[in-house]
Formats: sequence, C-alpha cells, structure tokens
Amino acid sequence: MMRGGSKESGLSGFRTVQQAFQVVRERGKVIQAANLDGIMEIDPLILRSNKVKWIHTGPASADDLRHVAFLAVSKRIRVAPQISHVLHGLEKLPEALEISANKAKYRATNPVQIVVW
Repeated sequence: MMRGGSKESGLSGFRTVQQAFQVVRERGKVIQAANLDGIMEIDPLILRSNKVKWIHTGPASADDLRHVAFLAVSKRIRVAPQISHVLHGLEKLPEALEISANKAKYRATNPVQIVVW
C-alpha cells in the first residue's frame, strides 16, 4: 500500500500513477511530480517484471525553483498549457476554492492560484 490521490482529486491522483505503470515501456521510468493524498494499492510485480523505476521528486528546493524559472523564461518549457484558469482579485477566493475542490467539473488540472495586484 502506498499513499496516493483521492477520488475527489479531479483529473489527477492515484489513477494517473497506476495508468503510468501500465503504459510505461520495459525498463522505463515513472516520475511522480505531485504529492498525492489517500491510499493506493500497487502490484509490485508490475514494477519488478517490467523493471520500472518509480521516482518521486519530493519538495522542490530553491535551486530547483531557480532552474524551472530559467527554463520558463528561456522558453525551454511551455507554461501556458498548464494554466486552465486565471482569477484576478482576492474577492475571487470562493471561486478559486470551488474550482480547486472540483477540478474534474471545471477541467482544471492544478490548484487555482489567484493573481492579486
């Protein structure tokens, strides 16, 4: 048993990790970037028989964040496809919480962040 995403986590969660184990090539890697919450059952034979590496990145360090910022500014990675909603103003907090709590309903893949000026 491993910790994993709950069913309420919308478009992400433990189901995504399990699907990755099923489609990864032999001797491939599954890199889990998100922290997941809940209980997830894993068949260790899938990992062992296909010699799959499961890597969890853990919390980002300051160096990691600087590197990601560099990649974004230099346009080596595309950030825009990851943004599904942009809300302006603190008064949008209830809407942001609603979207974050019901990601599947709003087709949001990440928690909502509010832009406050």
